[in-house]
Amino acid sequence: GGIAMMNRKVEEHIKSIFTQNREVMVNPTCYIYDMEEITARINEVDSTKLSNVTLYYAMKANPNKEVLKHVLSHSGIAGVEIASTGELDIARAAGLEDDYRVIFTGPGKTPIELREAVKSKIRFINVESVVEAIRINNIAEDEGIEKVDVLLRVNIDYFLDGASEYMAGMSTKMGMDQSKFYENYEIISSLGHINVCGFHVFAADGVLDYSILLKYTDFVFKFVKEAEKVLGKIDVVDFGGGFGIDYTKSDRHFDTKAYFEGLEKLIQKYSFENKEFILELGKFIVGSAGYYVTRIVD
Repeated sequence: GGIAMMNRKVEEHIKSIFTQNREVMVNPTCYIYDMEEITARINEVDSTKLSNVTLYYAMKANPNKEVLKHVLSHSGIAGVEIASTGELDIARAAGLEDDYRVIFTGPGKTPIELREAVKSKIRFINVESVVEAIRINNIAEDEGIEKVDVLLRVNIDYFLDGASEYMAGMSTKMGMDQSKFYENYEIISSLGHINVCGFHVFAADGVLDYSILLKYTDFVFKFVKEAEKVLGKIDVVDFGGGFGIDYTKSDRHFDTKAYFEGLEKLIQKYSFENKEFILELGKFIVGSAGYYVTRIVD
C-alpha cells in the first residue's frame, strides 16, 4: 500500500505542474524525484543496521545534484562511493565538505584519477590489481604522501544463485582472483606507501533474497579469517552493494531486518565484532524514488 500512496502524491504533483505552467504543457518532459521515498529507504537501513556497519551512497545510481544534497544531509549516510573523479567533483558541488567521506571503487581507474584521489586524501581507494597498487605507491612517492589507505578487491571463489549480475565466483573484470591473492598480497605489502586496511568483496548486484547474500558472507568471512593468519588483523570488510529492488512489480522487497539479524549471527560466529563493515547502496536508496514524466502523443 505504501508505494500506491507515494504514486498518488507524485501524481498530484505532476497535475499541479501541468495546470500551473503553460510552458510545461507544451513540452512536459522531466524527471521527478520523491525525496520522502529516498529518506524512507535510508531510514530503513539506518534503523535496522548494526552499529559497526557504515552506509555509503553509491552515487552512480543517481548523481543528480539535489538528490545528492538530500542523501548527504542524512545522518545515516557516512559518505559517497565514487567510480570516477568526475563523480568526486559532482559530490563536492553538491555540498560534500570533506573528501574523507569518499571511497573510490571500480576497475579501470586512470593514472590521472588515481593522482587526484591520492592528493585529495579520500578515505579509501579500492585496489583492483597489483598494477594499480604500484601506481598508487608511485604517486604517493611523487606527492610526498606517506601512506595511502586502501582496501583490496578480492574476487571470492563462490557462485551466487539468484543474482541479476555476478561480481564473484569466476574470474571477472573485478578485483584479484582469490586463488592468486596471496602472491599478489606479497607484492602489495612490500610497497612502502600502501596501507592495507581491509577487503572489498562485492558479490553480486540486484539480490532480492537476503539469505543468498548471507551465504556468500559466510564464505567471505571464512576467507578473511584465513587471510588474517598471513596479513595480521583486518579492520574493514566492504561488501559493496547487492540489495535488490523489484523491477517486475511483483511486490518483492529485500528484507533488511532479516539480513542484519543474519549478519549479526555471522559476526558472532567468527568473532568479528571489532571490524567495520561497509555497505555501498545506490539503487536500493534511490531506485524507487524516480519518475520520468512525458506527454503521450500517440
